Amino acid sequence: DVLFGDVAPRGRLPLTLPKVENEVQFTKAQYPGENGVVQYSEKLEVGYRWYHSHKVRPHYPFGHGLSYTRFEYGPLRMAR
Repeated sequence: DVLFGDVAPRGRLPLTLPKVENEVQFTKAQYPGENGVVQYSEKLEVGYRWYHSHKVRPHYPFGHGLSYTRFEYGPLRMAR
């Protein structure tokens, strides 16, 4: 697929990056935890799901990425 240009090699983010620090408003009990205990009260609103349910646009969303290169095909030439 890469040889024929159907797919371009690229990297994608495996997480969502916020615009500002603590954009999802974690409490100290949630992160980093208190007395060695972390409270997981966000239920299913983890990562990109929090942004989607609160209609907040992150700085870089889950799966964001660009191609590593640009290329195009030119006239075909053959040599003997």
